[in-house]
Amino acid sequence: MKKIIFLFPIILVLCLATATAFAQEDVEYIEPTASSNSIGGAVGLGYTYDTRDMNRLALDTNIQLPYRFSYYSYFNFNSQMAVDGANFEIDNFYSEHNLWWNPYEPIPVDLALQYVIAQGAGNDMLQLGLRWRLSDTVWIKNYCEMIHLTLSSQVHPLQTDLDASAGWGFSFEHRWSLQILPERFSKRFVMSGFLDHYLNYGGPANGNHHSFVVENELAVRVWGNFSALAAYRFSDYDVRQHGLAFGAKYVVNF
Repeated sequence: MKKIIFLFPIILVLCLATATAFAQEDVEYIEPTASSNSIGGAVGLGYTYDTRDMNRLALDTNIQLPYRFSYYSYFNFNSQMAVDGANFEIDNFYSEHNLWWNPYEPIPVDLALQYVIAQGAGNDMLQLGLRWRLSDTVWIKNYCEMIHLTLSSQVHPLQTDLDASAGWGFSFEHRWSLQILPERFSKRFVMSGFLDHYLNYGGPANGNHHSFVVENELAVRVWGNFSALAAYRFSDYDVRQHGLAFGAKYVVNF
């Protein structure tokens, strides 16, 4: 997989060329919508350079499915971090897949199934839990809609890391997204982010501990579905914990 990151400019140019061929005027930018019995969503391809001497290719998919199901996944291909001459060599792969189902529409709580695939032996993980869509909760829904804010929290009390190592754990995930004055700026500015909190107990090497992964991002839609990105990142799992990232993303709605 070495040097594969150089394929990104080619892929991006192809995406832009395809978009140009079928382009509408920018003012006709449309976000995907889906009824309860239809399928709709978006696929995004992005590239970012991280100040910790790391490059990342990212592919994410967000799909609304019939009968109150929804699906979200992302694939991150990262280069080596803080290694001279290696920041264009793919060093690790991380992917997360989420399937949600809302059993009763008036209550904004979903059953959650998450499968994590990470490079290396014994790194895959299957989790079961609940997601609470806070911004759809009755007493704050109108306010969240007024300021164009979405919030959700997810807990996974049941987890297996698919290996025989000692210890057990669970996790919390918090997500948010805020459109900044969408009517005035034609939905050009979006801030979003997440905080993942992992709790692991009983492991022989580390004992009881908490680990965090945080990312906050500003996306500026510059033309059509093409956006410029800037992000702050923190991870307890990285050689360098703090970093700033800059890049671009192209989204295809369906």
